[in-house]
Formats: sequence, C-alpha cells, structure tokens
Amino acid sequence: MLFLFLLGSVYAQEGTFFYTAKWKECTEHQSFYKRVITKSSGGQGFDVKDYFRPRNFLLMEGHYSSLHPEIEEGTFHFYKVGPSERNFVGNYKAGRMSGTWKMMNKNNKLLKELHYDVDTVAKEVHMDTTGQLDKSDTTKHMTEQQPLFANDPTYQKMMTFIKAYIEYPPMAAHKSIEGKVVTGFTVEKDGSLSSFSMLSSPDKDLASEALRLVSIMPKWEPGKVNGQPVRVKMTLPIRFQLAR
Repeated sequence: MLFLFLLGSVYAQEGTFFYTAKWKECTEHQSFYKRVITKSSGGQGFDVKDYFRPRNFLLMEGHYSSLHPEIEEGTFHFYKVGPSERNFVGNYKAGRMSGTWKMMNKNNKLLKELHYDVDTVAKEVHMDTTGQLDKSDTTKHMTEQQPLFANDPTYQKMMTFIKAYIEYPPMAAHKSIEGKVVTGFTVEKDGSLSSFSMLSSPDKDLASEALRLVSIMPKWEPGKVNGQPVRVKMTLPIRFQLAR
C-alpha cells in the first residue's frame, strides 16, 4: 500500500492544474491561470508552462528539478510581464537567478541585460519601485558622520538610483509576490561596499534583484570619526511593490 501511495504522489505531479489570480489551486471554472506539467524527456525533473486561462496565452515556460519544493533549473522564458508587457529570458541555477537575463519589449527587441551572480553572498537594499525609502528600517553604527549615498542626506539621489535601475523579477511578478528585502553591508573607508549579507526576504528572486542593485551602486561618502574615514556597518531595505 505504501508503494502504491508513493507512485500516486509522483504521478500527481504531472497534468493540468488550475489556479486563482492569487495562485491558489481551484477548479477550471474558477481559474485565472492554467499550469501544464510534463515529465522532462530526459527523465529528470519537470517541464512547466503557465497560461493566462481566459485568453489561453503563454505566460511562462521552464524546467523544474523539483516541484515540492519548487526548484527552477535552466532556461526560463516569461512573456507579457507587467503593464509594459515585457519579455524576459534567463537561467536559474538550483533555484537562483543566474548569469545574464535579457529583458525585451513585446516585439522582442532587446531593452536591457541584467546580471545575477548566484555564487555571490546575498547583497540587498531597501526601497520600492515608486522610489519610496523606508528610513525606519535603516540602521547604522554610531559615527560622527554617517555614510551617505552620493553625499546626499535627503536620500533623494538614492531614490533616483533605485528607480532608474530596479527591475521587478519576472517570476515574482508572475506570482504577484511583494515585500521587503533587508540587507546588511559595510561602507569601507574609501566608500566602496563590502561584506554583504541578506537579513530577510520574502522571496529568493526579490533577494537576487536587491543583490544586483547593491552590487552596481557607486561608492558612498564614507563615515568619519574625528574627521577620519572609518568602516561602518549598515542595514538598508528595499520594498518591492507591484504596480496597481
């Protein structure tokens, strides 16, 4: 009986499944999304395609090495992401965004390339896609002069930077995942950032995007004690929020 139960559990991972707009499994009549799961031709893992059911157009296709838990592996394609209907293609490595991802318009014209280093210790920041900074979650070690991004105590230049460079991860957008990612890092004496650490994140792809953002930040104005630059540990969060 145990053998038959396990066999049934594996078989249940293949087939067509239906979900609400919030990705809760439901009947076909109630559904917003349709997911088609097939066993990979090589016998390792599963190929998955997600559709917007009312119009039956393809939203996402890719390979999972595991479905419980979900672990993405290899190339993924995303179609008509967000209000601008952008397309994305890129790779996952053991469930993490990896390497170069391409963002294209709805006519598949290349708009931007984004690089994710799966082997780098997580680095993140705090703000949202509308350029709002959550100062309440920003903490620092005590110094006479705190480190500043672009020497701007108002944070406006940081807001401008985040707004210009942030890209909502397509899988997180596809699943309507939002939330705050909090990172820790050190501002070195020369203003460069180091010793990145992820303190909290509601989603691994949001964490990867926050990592990417911090990794491309220009040097900060370093903190100072007695007029001399010092290394300062900081935490800084980014809030990811989808357009309404």
